[in-house]
Amino acid sequence: GAMYVEFVNRLLELAQRNLDDIPDNQRDMWVAEMKYLKRGDVFEPPIVAPMPSAEEWTEVFEFKNGWLKCLTWLFDRLDRNGQLSFAAPKLFRWGARDKDSLFVLGDKDPTAEIALQDDITGERITFPQGALAFLKALQGHRPDSFRRCADCGKLFYAPTKKRQAYCSPACQKRAGMKRLRQKENLIDS
Repeated sequence: GAMYVEFVNRLLELAQRNLDDIPDNQRDMWVAEMKYLKRGDVFEPPIVAPMPSAEEWTEVFEFKNGWLKCLTWLFDRLDRNGQLSFAAPKLFRWGARDKDSLFVLGDKDPTAEIALQDDITGERITFPQGALAFLKALQGHRPDSFRRCADCGKLFYAPTKKRQAYCSPACQKRAGMKRLRQKENLIDS
């Protein structure tokens, strides 16, 4: 349970991260993170290697951009009450139209790329390596577990019954301060 949730949140963090701002001396951590996410083994921690080559750093960019594209595609469909289906190894359905639908997945190669299809438009997208662990994290959770932060707009995963509106305590605090300042401005006017 919790390991898969952490996996999804780490995947979301990498996908939405601006890698251009990563200093050279921290690139090894992000290459290790990419390899961990590709492996999809949520119980094996990332192994930090020496300074990555230019090819490895390019691979991190491609992996990040591939996941960002797929996560945006997924979120847009769930946000507009889409219904998705995919084969892995059988056909399963999971969508926002049925708020009580739960995702169920069988075993498959953890490094496999998995295709998802929008049942309404017929559009299809292939998720990069690590997709199986990502999909296993969704198992037993509703589509609205994916949310967009009400403060910063970042995608995050919160598979709880409580409707969490913010991706972090910092965003929640910042939003509260904005509301407080707005209230004070109305009183002063």
